[in-house]
Amino acid sequence: MNASTFITVLVVDDEHLAAERMTELVNEVSGFKVIGQAANSKQALELMQTLQPQLVFLDISMPGISGLELAK
Repeated sequence: MNASTFITVLVVDDEHLAAERMTELVNEVSGFKVIGQAANSKQALELMQTLQPQLVFLDISMPGISGLELAK
């Protein structure tokens, strides 16, 4: 994989510190780049449409629409 090729990632978590930590961990892995963060499912849907990430890390338990429901 060359330097300009990476898998784009969206991190979704309603807990800010958890989202920040996941972002740090993903960005440390070669070939992956976090291109956005969402604090809830509504925001995640909007960012998925605009950013079109290749991979989404979802918090399972969030207020409103859960990560499992969003994945469906």
